[in-house]
Amino acid sequence: MVPSSRNANARRQPIRIHAVSQPRLAKYRTALRWLVAAVLLVLAVRLVLADPEPLRRALVAPKLPLAGIAALVALNQLLMSVRFSLAVSRCGGGGVPPRTWFRLTSVGQFLNLFVPQLGNVYRAVTLKREYGISYLSYASGLTAFVLLDLQMGFLIALGTIALVERDLELATIPAIPVLMGVLLLVVAAPYLVLAALDRRRGDGDGKLRGRLITLIATMREALHDKGFLLRFFAINLLTTAVHVAALRLAFHATGASASLGSLMVLQVFVKMSFVVAITPGNLGINEIVYGVLAHASTSTAEQGVTVALLMRIIGTLTVIVIGVLAGGRALLFQRRDLLDAAGRLGEPPSGETRGDA
Repeated sequence: MVPSSRNANARRQPIRIHAVSQPRLAKYRTALRWLVAAVLLVLAVRLVLADPEPLRRALVAPKLPLAGIAALVALNQLLMSVRFSLAVSRCGGGGVPPRTWFRLTSVGQFLNLFVPQLGNVYRAVTLKREYGISYLSYASGLTAFVLLDLQMGFLIALGTIALVERDLELATIPAIPVLMGVLLLVVAAPYLVLAALDRRRGDGDGKLRGRLITLIATMREALHDKGFLLRFFAINLLTTAVHVAALRLAFHATGASASLGSLMVLQVFVKMSFVVAITPGNLGINEIVYGVLAHASTSTAEQGVTVALLMRIIGTLTVIVIGVLAGGRALLFQRRDLLDAAGRLGEPPSGETRGDA
């Protein structure tokens, strides 16, 4: 007996519904992330309005400190390109000129402001197409960059606080044990995730497990390269100084003062907050982190949130200017071609890094 067309359509219906469910789920997830960002931003604005004096001072602040923050953001872009170059070169991705790395970093940051992960795709496609650097080398270098940057950031913060402000507290808790605990967690994170995957052994975990094994092997090799570690640490030390200087100028613009130890804590935890993107650009997350840490150390939550908004505005404008000058505007309008190129060359890594002075 030949089935009717209605029965045939009924049998095909579940397949059609399943096909559209994934993009719909992605839309819901994106909408949820924007909703969380909106809620946190409303909370941040309410904190600012509760004590508008820091915002009023920031609005009438002299132009020189604000220009200084913008210059430090630009310097941070340069230092980020150097650190990124060292990490990728260590993983077999050498031969890229420093000027090109600065362009890749600056344009990548610019593209990520408008389309999440597009800057990462751009860097991966450019390195593969123009310099023959594999996605594996790029992904390994990218992840090594993130972890080493974070680990060294905590080490520098710990050393500085131990020297200049040993008694610093975060909401009545000594800062040094807190930083040490977080540093140990950051170091152990890849091993903990790998152990969890080994226990679960799900069907879809093979790819992630392979990446973690590659990451751990890359990190172990890097730790044995004393020259690489020394160069990376020196650049990271200078980067930390840039971050702290920008924060000091921002707090000064709001009429607040913050100790060196509290600025060290603030910059390293803000850096950590950008490792995982919870909301688009971590909107709201960054502001709340500033507020909580400022309140827990030597400033107020209102001052911390105002500093966060000031840093975001100046940082975003600086990234846009540098990105446009480096040719990012044309790539933004050609994003479909860029994504198609990524698909033809292979799947680029999905991680991303940010650097905010």
